[in-house]
Amino acid sequence: MNLTERTQFEEAVGVTRTTINRWIRGEKGWPRPDNVKRLLAILTEEQQQEFLVLARKDPEFWEQLHATVSEEPANLPPLPPKWLDSFCYRLLRLQRDTPKPYRQLTGAILKEALTRLESHPNTGLEIIVATCMPPKDGKVRSLRASVGMGTSPWPDHQHTLNSLMGIESLAGYVVTKGHGEVIADLSDSSSLQLQVERATDAGSAAAFPILTQTHGTAGALLALSTQKNFFTEERITMLEIFADTIRLAFSETQFMSCIELGVLPPWDVQHTYFDSFRRRVNDAHQKALREGASPIHSEEQVFAQIEYELLQAGDRMEVHF
Repeated sequence: MNLTERTQFEEAVGVTRTTINRWIRGEKGWPRPDNVKRLLAILTEEQQQEFLVLARKDPEFWEQLHATVSEEPANLPPLPPKWLDSFCYRLLRLQRDTPKPYRQLTGAILKEALTRLESHPNTGLEIIVATCMPPKDGKVRSLRASVGMGTSPWPDHQHTLNSLMGIESLAGYVVTKGHGEVIADLSDSSSLQLQVERATDAGSAAAFPILTQTHGTAGALLALSTQKNFFTEERITMLEIFADTIRLAFSETQFMSCIELGVLPPWDVQHTYFDSFRRRVNDAHQKALREGASPIHSEEQVFAQIEYELLQAGDRMEVHF
């Protein structure tokens, strides 16, 4: 920082050079909240986040700052919720200590998300992770609903899902657009008419892409509620946080940059293909053994076959969305 920049900095924050030097040497406590508001206003977004991470290390100052930000939220960047630090720490340890952490990490994140989002015992909630299928001719053509967890009427344990989603789905829509979307009332014909994965009991839905700016998109996080208008601003923010944290479950190779989703049939058509899924996997497994090949990828091969068949069926359908 040159002399001119330093002078501008001092004037913007409203403190003397002596005070800033004492902050740097650790001879003076944290800046007053009013000074912090002015400080954050002139920092870049990256510098703001670095400052907030440091501030959290002092509980007393953090409480004071948090109260100040809550009074004037429009003037400061949003602060992460207090529970997020310990939760992310647990996820990082799990990622470090687990050889193939996808299922363990997604399970931990879905469980935490259900706890944070649920507000009433009579409100059913399901959260689904949809992942990009392996590319065909260099392009991702569909998403696989890989794992889910919910509350009644949905299964309350981590469960595997066998279905595919294309551009006609809410998950496919947010992956294609690159931003989250909420459908407050699924019965409202004036809202986006997108499929939400067998959601016969759902009243509202929300989804966010799982993405990074450098590596692309790995899929989407989809949430369904039996209650209409369930996804308030607070819940939408939390869901976006979980879509960000679930990136830890994916390797870099699972993020795709070339995505061109096709149209897929609804679940009442898809299930006629997936009803024979296990039999087809077993047949592929036995065929590989007979031919002296490895059967380890039999399930992925059958999924790719079903994806192809469903894309063909989707091409023959007249779909409006």
